[in-house]
Parts: sequence; structure tokens; C-alpha cells
Amino acid sequence: MHSSQQMPPAPAEQPQKISPRERIVNDFSIQVATVNGSGSQTANLVLMRSIFQMGVPVSGKNLFPSNIQGLPTWFTIRASRDGYIARKKEIDFLVAMNPESAHEDVMSLPPGAAVLYDEPLKLSSLRSDLHFYSAPFDKLVAPVCPEAKLRKLVRNMIYVGILAELLGIDPEQIRKALYKQFGERKKKAADLNWGAVQAGLDYARANLAKQDPYFIEPLDRTAGKLVIEGNTAAALGCMFAGVTVCTWYPITPSSSLAEALITLYGTLPARPRNRQGDLRDRPGRGRAGQHRHGHWRRLGGRSRDDLHVGAGHLADVGVRRVGLLRGDPCRDH
Repeated sequence: MHSSQQMPPAPAEQPQKISPRERIVNDFSIQVATVNGSGSQTANLVLMRSIFQMGVPVSGKNLFPSNIQGLPTWFTIRASRDGYIARKKEIDFLVAMNPESAHEDVMSLPPGAAVLYDEPLKLSSLRSDLHFYSAPFDKLVAPVCPEAKLRKLVRNMIYVGILAELLGIDPEQIRKALYKQFGERKKKAADLNWGAVQAGLDYARANLAKQDPYFIEPLDRTAGKLVIEGNTAAALGCMFAGVTVCTWYPITPSSSLAEALITLYGTLPARPRNRQGDLRDRPGRGRAGQHRHGHWRRLGGRSRDDLHVGAGHLADVGVRRVGLLRGDPCRDH
């Protein structure tokens, strides 16, 4: 007997609370989807380093289609108790902060994954087979950072605090990693960001019930090892190879490599004098400032490492060991 009545669709798989036997410890990946230029790199590095400091082998990979500010960027952190450093195919825990890619990011997750998202995105309605956590990032960051212009950079630290609570990351390791990232010279900025981390911790403790199976627990498998960025590793290679000249196009990531090289060399010697006077230390001053539209010019008889293309683009420092050349992006070096 034929019937035109359609059968109702099968109910979607519902996420269940995880028993202790089903816990997944120190073996999963986290992907943070943000907007390029929002300051997320600092938050991601702090998160990755804090896991490493707990003795858990970890690796990170930054992926973005362009280095233009405002476009999507994804940072993947893999915690692996066995020491694997390659990216996993599956994403286990997604932090969705970018409205432009949030829908696609959620739909690409395997069943049972977890999602932390900015509350206005309302992503929990997209699927019923994931573990969703929402947080009002703007409301949480406002009391921590009174200056509105800085909030978009500080708000990413909110998800660091929330993940620390959900995953079991030691807050003290978060604090150590944060202050190491900023260094002693930026203590005020570190204090501001630490306040955002604490706001995330407090919110998660009061409002979010753990549902996903992913946990970070202390290990002892990172002793004698260190975490190093690719730019710093490349800069170290340049140093040991005896680099004498560094030139770069003034945009990330090439500028990041040059900055790492300058940091490794530390305080650079003062610029040498020549018979015609001091070479300028900053763009816009000195003899070369008179030639606003000049091409290649040699600055002085003794300092042969520093060349200049156009106005306002002299070398930042003048030393014989490392000649730093910064050129006009509209012209060829």
C-alpha cells in the first residue's frame, strides 16, 4: 500500500556527558579562528606555551590566506602526549571568533567536537552533535580594558582564560607564559592582558559546565626542550651562518624575521662617524633629508653598509656586522 506521507527525519546525534573512562587527555587539537590583525597571535602563543610548560609536547601552526589586515586567520595548536608535531586532519576544539568564517568552520567539524564562540554569533543552532560554549567577549573585556581602542587586542585573552578552565590548564602556567611573551619592558601591557585572562577564568567557572572529553594534564615530556617560533629559528640560522646584511620588504612575515634577528643581536653598536658629519639615526633628519626624491645614495665615506632609497627609508642602525637596509616598497632595492 502506497502512502504519500513522508517519514520524519531521524533525530541528530546528541552530545552526551563524558565519563572518566572516555576522557581524551593530552591528545587533541585546538583551532582558533580569528581576524588577521586582531592581536590573536599573542593569545595563541601564550596558550601554546602554557601547555608546553605543563610538560605536554605541543606544536602550533598559523594559517591565513593573506597577510592583509581583516582577513581570516586560523591558528592550530596540537597537544600530543606522544610528541607528534604535524597538524591533525580533524579539529577537536574550535574557538570561533571570526563572523566571516564561523559558519563554515563549525560545519567542517567532526561530530563530538567542542566549540567556544562569541555569543552574538549564535552558532549553537547550526548543529546538535557538537559541544557548544558561548561567552559575551565584548561585555567581559569592557571592565578590564577601559580604553576602547585596545579592547579588540585584549579580548582574545578572554578565550585563553576560558580554555584554561575548560581544559584544565594551570592558570599559573598561563600567567608565566603571558609575562614571558611580553617581557619585562611591557609589564603594563602584560598586566592588562592578565586581567582579561582572569575575566575569562571567572566567567567559565560561573557559567560553563564541562561537556566535552578534552583535558590537559601535567606530564614530564618537555624537559630540556624549548618552544621557538619559525622566525626566531630562521634568525638563529642566519646568525650561525654569519649573516652580514639583512634586507626586507616592510610587511609581515618578512619584517617579523628581521625583528627576530635584531632581537637576537641585542643592543647594536652606535653608528660610525665620517668626515662629513654624523649619519642620521632616524628618517627625515640629516644630509640625506635634503634629497627627498633621490635614488641610491651612499651615506658617507666610511659607512659602506647603509644605503638609502627615497626619503624616509634609511637604515635603522649602522653597523659593520649587520647592515640593515630598509627600502621604499615602491622601488626596487
